[in-house]
Amino acid sequence: MAKFHYSLGRNTYDNQPTQCTATDFDDFVSQISNTGSTKKGEVFVCAPLATGVHSNPSKYPGIGNWRIHELALSRSFIALDGDYFANPLVFKDFQSEISQWSAMVYTTASHTPSAPRARAIIELNRQIDRAEGIALGDSIERMLTSKLGSGNITLDPTVYRAEQPVYTPLVGAQISRYHGQPLDVSAVLATYPASAPSKTASAPAQRQALMSPVMAAILQPPETPNEIAKVQAALALVS
Repeated sequence: MAKFHYSLGRNTYDNQPTQCTATDFDDFVSQISNTGSTKKGEVFVCAPLATGVHSNPSKYPGIGNWRIHELALSRSFIALDGDYFANPLVFKDFQSEISQWSAMVYTTASHTPSAPRARAIIELNRQIDRAEGIALGDSIERMLTSKLGSGNITLDPTVYRAEQPVYTPLVGAQISRYHGQPLDVSAVLATYPASAPSKTASAPAQRQALMSPVMAAILQPPETPNEIAKVQAALALVS
């Protein structure tokens, strides 16, 4: 089995997190479940990072594993950050959906029994790069919204980015480990694709853009005194 690579940062300001390796997802969960964090903004994980120069070398000189998107490597996990669940029952349903996969769910610093807050980290059946991670996060969000209700759950999309810190469980957090199958990346992307942009909505604007100023003024004038005067002036040009 391929080893599980990730970055481990000390706190929000750590822009050169340590590069770590776990033997598998179980080992990864074990390593990040007891980091000793006692408040928000401490230990975090993100995708593994290549060694290179920073995109702003004058401010951050030298070679390192900088936490920037240009150095983000492929990863074998995706995180979800539940900023809002309408009630404890929705949170329970969220956990039930996540349990179909090999995953962990843990409560966060702002969690209370009546106002649940939690993160999930899900094992994937293959590695994903940064762009595919963003697309996959969006697809999972569409899946959960369709099943739990659009007004019942809010997820923070920033954690879909490879370099974004995903804060680990605090001391005393409620941690649940689910032993389903790794999430099938290609299947989820295919089942919950991004909506195609509407072509009909932009058609009138496109037609107007192709018209001459005279024709646009004649065919699509708002009925106001100022616009009527513009039409009259336009007609005078062609008379």
